[in-house]
Amino acid sequence: MSRTSAGNRPTALPGLLYMLCITPLLRRLITVHTVPPGRPHRSRCHRCATPVWPAACRPSARCRGCGRPVGPPRYTVEIAAAASVALLVWSGARGWELAGYTTWAMAMIVLGFVDAAAYRLPHQLTTAATLALVAFLALAGGTVAAWLVAAAAATGLAGFHVVLHAAAPSGLGLGDVTMSIPVGFALGWLDWRYVVAAVFLAYAATLLGFTALRMTGRRGSHQPFGAYLAAASVTIVIAAQVSAR
Repeated sequence: MSRTSAGNRPTALPGLLYMLCITPLLRRLITVHTVPPGRPHRSRCHRCATPVWPAACRPSARCRGCGRPVGPPRYTVEIAAAASVALLVWSGARGWELAGYTTWAMAMIVLGFVDAAAYRLPHQLTTAATLALVAFLALAGGTVAAWLVAAAAATGLAGFHVVLHAAAPSGLGLGDVTMSIPVGFALGWLDWRYVVAAVFLAYAATLLGFTALRMTGRRGSHQPFGAYLAAASVTIVIAAQVSAR
């Protein structure tokens, strides 16, 4: 991994401009894909039929046509994107590696919000996240060992979740399996131990969420594991980048 020197540290301005430009697109992707499995993508407001883009992609999270809340709660996407970009810039990653992990983190945000709202992880989004990350890391270079470990981590994590899906299809969906590929690759590129750390953190958060539901007496036990995995993996990537400074 390339690192910045004390006198050549990237400024936050490019990251801030990137975040301001990308968050409306993130809101659009989240809103469009937050539908029940098997249903067509959401392209218009359910109440007034105003197109989602660009009317419902503002930080206020309200349709410009009728004022009804649309998509994720207001400012949540913007806060998540701003925090991720700022921390990745601060962590010391730079160049194509920074571009790759920033794009990957934005994809994790989209997948996390969609899974939290609709309990689904669209395969086209996980595929796009994987291809974008691989393309940027290819431009960044890297050793043969890094590529082999990343590929093995992605394959191993996906295989682990395939086994869990086969054992309990209702507990872990195919979307969680496919999401394992970009997560495993991103973490494995840094170190295979980070894959273990992120998975442990995600399952611990899932268990805590399940326990909280049971303690509050709410019905249902299904948890958006993809959302927990997205948050855990982004957290571990940032921590790994900081520790390598």
